[in-house]
Amino acid sequence: MLRHGVYMFFNVESGQVADMIGRNLVGGWPNNSRTQEWEVAPLGHGYTICNLGTGLYLSVVVIRNTAPIIPTHFPVAWDFRMVQVPDQHEPCFE
Repeated sequence: MLRHGVYMFFNVESGQVADMIGRNLVGGWPNNSRTQEWEVAPLGHGYTICNLGTGLYLSVVVIRNTAPIIPTHFPVAWDFRMVQVPDQHEPCFE
């Protein structure tokens, strides 16, 4: 189970992390910026994802697997599940 806390979201293939530049969600190289830190907090049966640098939440335009992820002022609930990633010693979630 994912715990309430502050996380960085890594792309294990590229090594980049989720970052915010202005109101744009981008992939960037880890640099310990507040815009690369995300608070994950319980909301109903899921979790909100809020950027600590901008105060914006992650959401989607429509509910489907290929929907773009967008920043918004409104929290939505996300579902996380633990996955096994080869050569990773820390728990990984998707």
